[in-house]
Amino acid sequence: MKRPFLFILLMVLVSCSNDSPKEPKKIAGVKLAPLQLTSEQNFKIGVIGSGIGGASYVHFLNQAAAANCQITVYEKENRVGGRVKKDRLGGGLIEQGATLIHSSNYYLRDIIATHQLEKTKPHGGEGEAETLAIWDGTDFRLNTSSNSFTSTMQMLWAYGMSLSDLSDLVKSMIPKWESVYANLGEGKTYDSPESLFKAIDLYDLTQQTSYDYFKKEGIKDDLVYEFVDCISRVNYHQDGNINAFTDLVSLAGAGLDGGELYSVKGGNDQMIEAVLSNKSNVNLRLNQTVTTLNNLSIDGQAKYEVLTANGQRDTFDIVVVACPLDLANISLPNYELKMDREYQTVHANFIAGAIDYSYFNKVDNNPQTIFTVENEAIPFVSIAKTAYATEWDLPIYKVFSRQPLDDTFFNQAFKNRKGRIHQEWKAYTVLSPMKEWPPFKIDEGLFYINAMESAVSTMETEAIAARNIANLTLNFMKGKALKD
Repeated sequence: MKRPFLFILLMVLVSCSNDSPKEPKKIAGVKLAPLQLTSEQNFKIGVIGSGIGGASYVHFLNQAAAANCQITVYEKENRVGGRVKKDRLGGGLIEQGATLIHSSNYYLRDIIATHQLEKTKPHGGEGEAETLAIWDGTDFRLNTSSNSFTSTMQMLWAYGMSLSDLSDLVKSMIPKWESVYANLGEGKTYDSPESLFKAIDLYDLTQQTSYDYFKKEGIKDDLVYEFVDCISRVNYHQDGNINAFTDLVSLAGAGLDGGELYSVKGGNDQMIEAVLSNKSNVNLRLNQTVTTLNNLSIDGQAKYEVLTANGQRDTFDIVVVACPLDLANISLPNYELKMDREYQTVHANFIAGAIDYSYFNKVDNNPQTIFTVENEAIPFVSIAKTAYATEWDLPIYKVFSRQPLDDTFFNQAFKNRKGRIHQEWKAYTVLSPMKEWPPFKIDEGLFYINAMESAVSTMETEAIAARNIANLTLNFMKGKALKD
């Protein structure tokens, strides 16, 4: 039977701890209560970007005030989703962007449940047991067995009880992080990511590197530089110079706090499609590139004007920017914002075929997931089975790298190849500690979801930023209604 890496890791941690893998708790206030406004109190709202942040914002706003909002969503591409994108290779569905949802992702779970979407296991195909190896460019530092008990012993032999210490650090962070759901459920708001993280006592973690944090906490170097780095490299293409909070979130997602990993059947973009499609109060404009955002005064009322590349002009009461301003090239002539955050380039290659293990010299077994340590001589970041090409009866592997890979590499590392798809992304910010963060609230009625990416970048954290901005929006609407 197939034993995914998450299962192996959970077995190790159960062996190190008295705690069993937990079921996600029930969180109050996930859904927004209806806002009590009259039918005459209507608001025009513009949303720039149709990724998970923009879609989550629309989802929350429509829970509370669908009857009082007319929402226009601008998307520069010919599809919704942003960095959530799918394709097919040999009949197999592949997630080219954001792939995994964790069972503790309460806001994404709400979208899935509300729209009756189905969950699916994140990796396709059947066959040989899935095993994990860590490659240093010359040899495998770790190469787990297909037998779960043997794998547990291998992990403990390699890293000892420091695994349990690492798990404890992750678990100590989780209650603080989950308090943000209770705060937002009570209607609390945050004008900036900095104020949010300070309110839940996690800001200090964002201001130190993982290397410094784990050293201070006494975690063994080989565990940090091999295992922890492997997880952050797969999730963010970055090593332990990433901020400590992001690394702890990354480790929680890998199983150090229990839970389940899954994707949405038919593609994660189904969440976004379900939120934005066939809604009477949502006007979705594809192939519309926003170039300028101005603030105006019309009849003594503050308004925002959105200009697009094709010359269209629209005026709104509220505008929500749901794309990275660092990459979008949108002019905001009335504001000075930090818009120069560096983004990590990620190359995702999807290969239908089989790993040629001769590339890795001698191997004791054939690992299906291969992580790498930080070593510039290694051309790839990771290789992992991700789907199955039913038309060719072949597994599909996702190969991550920081630089483009050519056919020389693929001819050496794979055999029986039948197809390949390549996707290049500016996938997430370079998440080393940042002192200066842009705000969620730029002005009255003008908000920025992707400010959250100064601290961390996941689908769920974008949804959290969107919920905060939905709360800010509702407060703005109530304030305007009272004045009227």
